[in-house]
Amino acid sequence: MKKILSLAATLSFVLSISTPTEAISYNGQGWLAYSHHDYQGAIHAFTLDRAADPYGAAWGLANVYENSHLRAFAAARSNLLLLLKSPLYRARALHSLAQLPPDSADPSFQPNALLTYSDAVALALSFRSLPANETPQGSNAFYLAMAKARGLYSGTANPNAAAPRLFLAQFLSKLYGIDVYSYLRPFSLSDIQTLPAQQQMLIQSMLGTGLMTANGGQFHPFGFETRAAFAVSIAKANALFAHPSPDLHYVTPPLPPVTTPYLYMFSAGPETNAQKSADVALHSQVNAYGIVGYPFISLFPKGAAKTRQAIDQTHDLLTPFSAGSGLANLAQTIGSRGFMVIGNYNSVTNQSDTAFATQLLSDKHRELAVASEAVQIATREHLSGITLDFENIASTDTSAYSQFVALFAQKAHAVHLKLMVCVPEKASALQDGYNWQAIAKSADMVMLITYDEHNPNTKPGAVEDATYDDWVIKYALTQMPANKILLGMADYGYDWSANGTTEISMPQGNALAHTYGYHIDARSQNRVISYSSQGVQHTVWYPSDATVTTIASYVRDYGLKGLAIWHVGAEDAGFYQAITRGATGAGTAAGFRG
Repeated sequence: MKKILSLAATLSFVLSISTPTEAISYNGQGWLAYSHHDYQGAIHAFTLDRAADPYGAAWGLANVYENSHLRAFAAARSNLLLLLKSPLYRARALHSLAQLPPDSADPSFQPNALLTYSDAVALALSFRSLPANETPQGSNAFYLAMAKARGLYSGTANPNAAAPRLFLAQFLSKLYGIDVYSYLRPFSLSDIQTLPAQQQMLIQSMLGTGLMTANGGQFHPFGFETRAAFAVSIAKANALFAHPSPDLHYVTPPLPPVTTPYLYMFSAGPETNAQKSADVALHSQVNAYGIVGYPFISLFPKGAAKTRQAIDQTHDLLTPFSAGSGLANLAQTIGSRGFMVIGNYNSVTNQSDTAFATQLLSDKHRELAVASEAVQIATREHLSGITLDFENIASTDTSAYSQFVALFAQKAHAVHLKLMVCVPEKASALQDGYNWQAIAKSADMVMLITYDEHNPNTKPGAVEDATYDDWVIKYALTQMPANKILLGMADYGYDWSANGTTEISMPQGNALAHTYGYHIDARSQNRVISYSSQGVQHTVWYPSDATVTTIASYVRDYGLKGLAIWHVGAEDAGFYQAITRGATGAGTAAGFRG
């Protein structure tokens, strides 16, 4: 944004026309305050100057209101229009008015009015730097033309009509270069299911980055925003994408590099339990294994639940020992390195069950019963700790879930068990079901679920984006100590085709790469394979050694606790060596950091 007039030139101009002593005093105070970025002090001084020198005061106020910190263009305009009456200021005022952005670009102008297409474009683009050959103009038409030239706005809609929220999401995505697929766990929204899949994922990305919000499980894609609400979105976007702060306030100061990260690995996955047991026996460097075999009885079909409940002699949770010899043998192989993983995964719907979590969190007696039984089982089976993996928690349950975590921590710590809590990724203060600060106060470790960004419900793409991981870590460090953070890591990929999507392990991906060839995606360092089988085209993405090395390097650079890997048995022969290279700094991919 260009200044109306340079400070030195303005001071010289003001001093040359102001004669009363009090005018020079107030005027000088105003410019002095302005030069020190004390905008309220400058406004106060120039306002006091009005009685003695109304035009000099108006010129000062116009400069203060126009500056890039206040952006009060409507107030600046009213002062410049006053100066048109002054022969001394008229030419300068006309020149400044020609370059002043329109009132619609003023975040404080008519804050409760519905946002129009032209207002949205002007408000957003007025923040952006212009090419050297372009001069800003005081009309929405200037910014609309700029948006059309850059492919941000088609121009087919009436520019003075209220802009639906779906358009605003599309506009922000294009303007700030936000990846449509940059989200991990979908938010449960009841009013977007009929939209095309790409638009649904775009909305999820807006929510995941915190630029837009949903209320009561609805996004209202064809509803409207106020000017004030959109101004908040623009401010967040500029802070997150355009001008990231180099001085983030971290909860703890930078810690010494971590060259031997704590490794936690989940036992889930399509491999057989015998394969997983063999994998566990080979890798003593893994510190802990999350045993995904303790589902809630109420989430199972009644007949199966009753049978397994009788075997386990439990009331709320099932255990691996009622699931058949395979899972029981895996749990025994893991032994004291085991963590009991419980969550709200529904085996019937194959989804995380938001309603079930709400039901549980609304019953304090059942919360206590579940926590007590979980601790009893973990103690009986000589485990190291408990992992809470409750996903898609409703935003209305944020406080209740934090209290649930605190209750679990109290019960677990009383018998010397550790507590780990999994939270979905976010890079800003998103209003979801997870208060990271409160959770981190109770938990011994907090896992950031930074994978599955592309999955069977999306188009083909990277399972884990290391660039976005970096943003998530930076935000996490403002919410919790670094030495409690486990960064999520994927050791699997997906094979997409018209016949469906299947998960593949790293060795399976390597075999396909050997047969069909591959290329490396520049941003994620994932291997990408295209091949045809029986007339059906397939696309495969899975992490390469470079992906693993880069993500492991974040643990070293930020002093994190370690890595939480999904899942056992999917890693290839070079997986742990790649982690070591990242942790020791011996092989970080050059130029890959986001």
